[in-house]
Amino acid sequence: MTMDWKRLLSRKRLRRLPAKPSGLSICPFEEDQDRICFSQPFRRLQAKTQVHPLAENDHVRTRLIHSIEVSCIGQVLGSLVGAELSSRTDFPATQADLASLVKAACLAHDIGHPPFGHAGEEAVRGWISKRAKRDSALAAKLSPTELDDLMQYEGNAQGFRILTKLENHRNDGGLQLTYATLGTGIKYPWGVDSKLNVKRKFGFFQAEKGYAEEVASELGLIAVPGGGWCRHPLAYLVEAADDICYAIIDLEDGIDMGSFGFSEFEKLLKPLLSVHRHHSEEYARVAKLEYQKISYLRSKTIMVLMEECVKEFLDHEEALLSGSYKGYVLDRVPHAKVIAKAKQYGRDRIYHHARKQYAEIAAFEIIEGLLDEFIDAFLDVQENGHKASFKSQRMHRLMGDRHAITALPPYECLMGLCDFVTGMTDRFAVGVYRQVKGIALGSITPTP
Repeated sequence: MTMDWKRLLSRKRLRRLPAKPSGLSICPFEEDQDRICFSQPFRRLQAKTQVHPLAENDHVRTRLIHSIEVSCIGQVLGSLVGAELSSRTDFPATQADLASLVKAACLAHDIGHPPFGHAGEEAVRGWISKRAKRDSALAAKLSPTELDDLMQYEGNAQGFRILTKLENHRNDGGLQLTYATLGTGIKYPWGVDSKLNVKRKFGFFQAEKGYAEEVASELGLIAVPGGGWCRHPLAYLVEAADDICYAIIDLEDGIDMGSFGFSEFEKLLKPLLSVHRHHSEEYARVAKLEYQKISYLRSKTIMVLMEECVKEFLDHEEALLSGSYKGYVLDRVPHAKVIAKAKQYGRDRIYHHARKQYAEIAAFEIIEGLLDEFIDAFLDVQENGHKASFKSQRMHRLMGDRHAITALPPYECLMGLCDFVTGMTDRFAVGVYRQVKGIALGSITPTP
């Protein structure tokens, strides 16, 4: 069995009737980019952690800048792959189509991440685990899979929830993106109960399983034993673009933050200049200052890695379409060891830097504190309506009109609470925490 490019590149939109002709010729994947970029969750990425929470250095990447940089690399990868695939007479898309499609998926790839990055994810998981032990009656109202959704809370699954359910057309397809963009963007096309979920990595919650099934059916993704589907082939390009960014660019941010040295950066990446002989000569001639050298090494390294990723993709297209491709594209390219070493440097020297760890410890207090405060108010209002306590009613109002007083199952209550807290930016989460705890008072505009 093999997947078909004609189905994989579906321009149909989730839960949306075909649009009436407008006289404008707009690529649907470019329109997807617009829908993502103009959404509130995408804008909030400008104040969410990429690696360094609440960094005072303005050069350090936020989650928004990271997403834009990934989209730039993804666009080139899509274009280079598209140049080869679109040369076939029967291929159903142009080179520009594939470039736009991969770029759209890259723009949205981190849209569901909570404040404080992966520390925020761990904080949600830890809070749910403790709450379930402390409140067995609440836990008993959830199915085992629903409880696992929360205890293994995943930013990727939250992203799919935002795109397909929460934004714009709420509970009716969300941003109503094309099936191709949604499929390309699902890095882990399986749920928490799938046998493929071996590292707490899954792509959708049970609440959005129906949407995932629609996407898989429309695109013709191959179902796999144990639950879920094979990845969309272009999802491998999105993943490669993301890996290139955080492996190389996180080291660059580490230099700015003083946790990594330029000499080590140069020693790691300079050998890649020999791939194209003129790069070494140009580096010696043009890059005189340290910041120039960093920029040159980064750009030429990314260029080499993109070329290798494209070759790997095209050489294994058949395996990608049949669902038999194993591993990650970037792990199989000629310079995979450089990427592995860069990631190890990140783990040893940057991700465990004392300043970052202090901020992440504080993140646990903030995220868990907010969840504790708001869950009691949420459940009180759900159970007692306008007879809920004075404090509960006011805290419930802070959650905005998306959380009206309506009877919801406990699972939906908890998911709605996670939507609210994980949608916060880093500074907004700190500000709300300080106010609801009575530590400080000020003016903070509630999340819409």
